Amino acid sequence: MGSNGLKIDGRKVLVIIGGADVVHRLPLAPSLVNSPTGGDGSPRFLPLKEVISAPLSACFFLMFYQNCPFPLSSSSIHKLQELTGLPVARLKPGPLHELIVQFALSENHPHGLIASSSSFIVSLPGCPKHSYFLDKGIEKSDTAGAMVKKIPFTHPKCVPDMIEVLRRQAAYNTLISSCVSETTECEDSSDLLHFDVFQQKATSFSVTFQHPLEENLACVMVDVLSSRDVICTLHTHSEDGALICSNDYLTRVLKRCMSIPVLMRAIFKKATQQKAEETSLSKDGVCEENCKDQQVEHNQQ
Repeated sequence: MGSNGLKIDGRKVLVIIGGADVVHRLPLAPSLVNSPTGGDGSPRFLPLKEVISAPLSACFFLMFYQNCPFPLSSSSIHKLQELTGLPVARLKPGPLHELIVQFALSENHPHGLIASSSSFIVSLPGCPKHSYFLDKGIEKSDTAGAMVKKIPFTHPKCVPDMIEVLRRQAAYNTLISSCVSETTECEDSSDLLHFDVFQQKATSFSVTFQHPLEENLACVMVDVLSSRDVICTLHTHSEDGALICSNDYLTRVLKRCMSIPVLMRAIFKKATQQKAEETSLSKDGVCEENCKDQQVEHNQQ
């Protein structure tokens, strides 16, 4: 759980030491400074030259629990390599959303479908079933990614920033995974609500759907700004009436649940309430006009 109430699935990582093809100078003694943390609250570490160290054909690794590969965007991998100064080895690039789908099905549904489908049916109480189409993009784009088991580093000062990159990625993966289920077909598709999910950047995506009260399309943009912050922006056609869903309301809903289906349900519930209120106001207006007409007729008599 992030400090701003952002709910993300917990992930475990371990620090290990392993062999390397290149000699690295590694600290052999604790380098964490016991004095107060830095201005941003992060721990402070002594430079390598101020602690006992030795050249070794090895390095430290931040390894995912049980050595289970985790989907990382190309952008996240690049940031990690910039932080550590070391390449992440044995990468096999692929479309990020496809990798997240594979991971979600293998982790939560070990006996489920092979992740070849792009469409998933999600059931929620209190609303019709949702159908989500996840655009998987292409391997050689800015929206690509790779499955990563471990990330090398040589000094512990890198770890806090590495963890932040992984937490942000975990938040993004959690949102996309919320659209994934074992069910890919629905016998009765007449009442399905359809949503298309497209990745825009490494940490943002759009959800497109038919306006609940109009015939045009509407779109919600989701931006994962950090591991502690995510924002939603609702876009509707200029000819359509506005939905009574402020961006602040949508952001608060998403932070609380970290689920795209729950966010979409909230939008459609708000639309239903809005339609009922408009219908009620319309009836009140007609009733008031009828009363005026009756009063005029009475006065004329």
